Amino acid sequence: MKNSRYIYLWGDSLGKRGLIWSLLEMSQIAGMILMPKLHIRHGKLDLVDYENFPPYLKRLLTIVTAMILIAAIWLAAISILLEFR
Repeated sequence: MKNSRYIYLWGDSLGKRGLIWSLLEMSQIAGMILMPKLHIRHGKLDLVDYENFPPYLKRLLTIVTAMILIAAIWLAAISILLEFR
């Protein structure tokens, strides 16, 4: 992703600013891959970089994001049920 503006600006510090910032940077990059039209339009992601991104990593990002979303929904449902117990 060397042509993308986000990586060009923040690439030197990726993974060097602590745990929380590293997690936020990874989530930003995952969001750029999972919602490419928005980030291409804003200029953060280059179309060539998106097309050259490995398909198996796109699939893994989709699976992990779906698992996190499902877990969050279950957590909200259980907390609501426990509130009314």
